[in-house]
Amino acid sequence: MDAGTAPVAPVAGQRLYYLDNLRAVAVLSVLLLHTCVGFMVGAPQWWYVVDPDLNLASTLVVLVVDVPIMSAMFLVAGYFALPSLRRRGTRGFLREKVVRVGVPWVFGVLFLAPPITYLSFVSRGIAMSFPEFWATEFWGPMYQQAVYWFLGVLFAMFVVLALVVKLRPALARPAEGPGRPWLAVLVVFGVGALVAAVQAPFFGLDDWTALGVLLFLVQPTRLGLYVAFFALGVHAERHGWLAGEG
Repeated sequence: MDAGTAPVAPVAGQRLYYLDNLRAVAVLSVLLLHTCVGFMVGAPQWWYVVDPDLNLASTLVVLVVDVPIMSAMFLVAGYFALPSLRRRGTRGFLREKVVRVGVPWVFGVLFLAPPITYLSFVSRGIAMSFPEFWATEFWGPMYQQAVYWFLGVLFAMFVVLALVVKLRPALARPAEGPGRPWLAVLVVFGVGALVAAVQAPFFGLDDWTALGVLLFLVQPTRLGLYVAFFALGVHAERHGWLAGEG
């Protein structure tokens, strides 16, 4: 580049490229994480299949990638939420989220999560048929949503965002200037740390709890971080952090 040539600002295509790469890395990290959990030292007792040959390398992988990957997923989802809401309007936006997020979530919880969870019994030699497991244990102490919990929490965030924008339409419009990105990021980490600290006496980092009569399944110590990163994505898009001179 010549000394007098100004750098080219990111355009929409580059912005999508950046965030698609981030999303791809997060998805691949999810696969890596779930592979390593079965080989880590101190694997959760409920994990589907725990290999007797445990190793420190798998443990380190889990410790490194466990929390950041979901924060990245919520960040990307928040970044693209407002543009979709502007294009489609509230009804169109919610209709799209029902089809693309809500329906897969419900289908996954009802038809895919039960056989996945049943692997915990199969791998440990517990004698119980799948129909009996589905009718008793799954809706009791073994209830979980497998990986589909993410869709449920994300769907709830989309609905809340649509309602907030409906009440305050000005929030849907782009803001002036990039603001203070590092301050916003610090606030996000502060909120996540505060929520985790408040929940710590009552829940472990890997504890799960059901909300709304088994409707949503969340990790209480991490929920604040995920909500904050979703909000950070919305904030980043409004201020054009990855567009123009943002």
